[in-house]
Amino acid sequence: MLSYRTFFTHYAGATPEELIQAIYADAKAGTGVSFEEWWAYQDDVWSSKYNKTIPVFNAPDAARKLLDILVDVGALEPGEK
Repeated sequence: MLSYRTFFTHYAGATPEELIQAIYADAKAGTGVSFEEWWAYQDDVWSSKYNKTIPVFNAPDAARKLLDILVDVGALEPGEK
């Protein structure tokens, strides 16, 4: 089981895809955006602030790459809250 946290929330999933879906579900509850809009926002934010390129959401290993970037920029930390 993969386990990551922010200051406020804990996310877990058996695969990177499940974990990204959990993060997205949390964002959707607050914003109502579609998954594709949320994914594009991730690319906009992390490319403009940190020069990180997020692959398209349906690319092989896209979820794993997004998780790695979120950890690298400090948006997520591995482990439980």
